[in-house]
Amino acid sequence: MALLRRALCLGGASAASALTSSAGLSGMGDSVLGALWGSAIDGHLLSSSALTDFRPAADNAVLYLAPSRAPPLSSGEWPAAFASHTVFSLTAWNPMGQDEALDVNQKANRALQRDIGRLQPPPKATWHSFGFNVGENWREDGFSIQYAPDVADQGGREAVLSLARKYRQAAVYEYSCRDGHLERSVVWCCPDKQAAHGGEPERMEIVSRAPDSELSRVVWSGTP
Repeated sequence: MALLRRALCLGGASAASALTSSAGLSGMGDSVLGALWGSAIDGHLLSSSALTDFRPAADNAVLYLAPSRAPPLSSGEWPAAFASHTVFSLTAWNPMGQDEALDVNQKANRALQRDIGRLQPPPKATWHSFGFNVGENWREDGFSIQYAPDVADQGGREAVLSLARKYRQAAVYEYSCRDGHLERSVVWCCPDKQAAHGGEPERMEIVSRAPDSELSRVVWSGTP
């Protein structure tokens, strides 16, 4: 599952522990996993020109998004990467929910990064992103892929899902703006699971300050 800050290097065993803290996910059923992913916070690193219109607070150099508990922003207040595009997030970490060592996950993400560079249709932009759930002590690093909405509908979505299947991922995130709201959907790679667990998208909000947790502070370590 994909889930792509002012980078605070915690270093050593602390960083490795935070980045491999998905213990217990492999025993969860699909409906529980869907709820877990649906409540996760995700971070989008602002190194891409696609996000330069977003101006974070001085102590926060990442765009954090979380399920909304406040009145939504208007479409004009969303970064252009989301306001007028379809964005997908995915990872190669922990295939089918089975925990892997950090070096194994990084090697898989490096291969995924190469495949993203060969995607057809080509994305408009890509950037590093990550998803985490503090309550479940879970985090995965990955990538976000931006398409124009019509290109997403005419092959982009299926290209992303095909990559996720190649790396044995159960689902990806999809973001789009509708009626002024940024929505995030969990899109299952298996059509039968999508029919059973797809559910309604979550309305998202920008989080000005992430939870005080190692899961939000560790620098992006998706590849070696």
